[in-house]
Amino acid sequence: MAVKRTEIAGSLIAFLGSYFLSSEGSLSFERGDLLVIAGSVCWAFHALAVSHAVQRHNALDIAWQQFLFCGLLSLLVAAAVEPFGIKYIYEARYAILFAGGASIALGYTLQVVV
Repeated sequence: MAVKRTEIAGSLIAFLGSYFLSSEGSLSFERGDLLVIAGSVCWAFHALAVSHAVQRHNALDIAWQQFLFCGLLSLLVAAAVEPFGIKYIYEARYAILFAGGASIALGYTLQVVV
């Protein structure tokens, strides 16, 4: 699978846009800027890996596996760094349902189907 020139151009334009949004006119980057760029690169590789996997496997299987993995990983991180208890889960139930149902499940499904 060859990379198209338009994809390279789009990547360079996106990187340039990130630079202009975060540089404030100087040629230096702050730690947060570098984290955003690193995260963008990781998501780009993730999108490429998913588009490659969808050609070989069922798209909805990939979507629910991503959803399950993201949910379990988020649960582990939350248990390690956040106060954990039924009270807190109950108080955040709508945010959890929205974030899990709307953004993650729908996002992963659309990513592999479209």
